[in-house]
Amino acid sequence: MNNEQSSISTTQLYDNYIMVILNKVKNLLNKLLIVHCLLFITVGMAQIYPVQVTPQMVPPYSPRLSDYRTATNEKLIVNLLLTDVQESGRQVRLKMYMEGQGIKMQTPDFVSGATPIFLDGGINLRLTNLDLQPYFELNNLTGISPAQYGQTLPEGRYDICFEVYDMLSGKRISRKSCAIMFLQQNDPPFLNVPGKGDLVTARNPQNIVFNWTPRHFNAGAVQYQFTLKELWDTG
Repeated sequence: MNNEQSSISTTQLYDNYIMVILNKVKNLLNKLLIVHCLLFITVGMAQIYPVQVTPQMVPPYSPRLSDYRTATNEKLIVNLLLTDVQESGRQVRLKMYMEGQGIKMQTPDFVSGATPIFLDGGINLRLTNLDLQPYFELNNLTGISPAQYGQTLPEGRYDICFEVYDMLSGKRISRKSCAIMFLQQNDPPFLNVPGKGDLVTARNPQNIVFNWTPRHFNAGAVQYQFTLKELWDTG
């Protein structure tokens, strides 16, 4: 009787052990199935677009939007690359967004005065604010008032983003890619020499040294605009 009971107990322990192993394997398979499904969904959502767009802001950043329309030097660079090397002459259009510090604006689907853009496969097209001036005209921007457009932008972070659309189909053919700029208002430099009211002796040739002390913080690639004017002696 004891041998029979011992045999039954051993069998039950073995069966329980097998059940535990099977449950663990089942749970592992369920987890692997979930991971597989998530990976499949992620790959499906990670759509591959035929055009790569890469915007870049060039410091020093201007605090006025109108400066990007009238500036004669490069302040914004947008690189476009059509990845299909077999394709050429594909006409596209851009859409621009800007958001930050309570401002959220964008260009319409068709920007008035914009130059047509054609892409050739495998060849990078480099555009600057000089090429994109119509995108910064007030009549081509929604979400910003004329008063905001003419004022200095508030300090802080701004995201300037671009999307590329096919001109014929109207479909978006790129990711929304952004460049970041931080605006910070700094004090103007302090003029050391010559001082206010100093008399400068006339010489031939005339050589006047102007020296100033910067007063900006956390700002790189600072540029100064120097203006020298003649004051008539009316005394």
